[in-house]
Amino acid sequence: MLSDKPIRILLRRAEIRMKADIAATSIVAVLGTFDDAAGQN
Repeated sequence: MLSDKPIRILLRRAEIRMKADIAATSIVAVLGTFDDAAGQN
C-alpha cells in the first residue's frame, strides 16, 4: 500500500502537467489565429 501512493502522486502531477501543456498550446493557438486575423485585415 505504501509503495502505491507515490506512484499515484506522480501520475497526478503528470496529468496536471499535461493539462497545463494542452492549455498553454491552445492559448498560443488562439493567440496565433488572432494574429492571423489581424494581419489579414
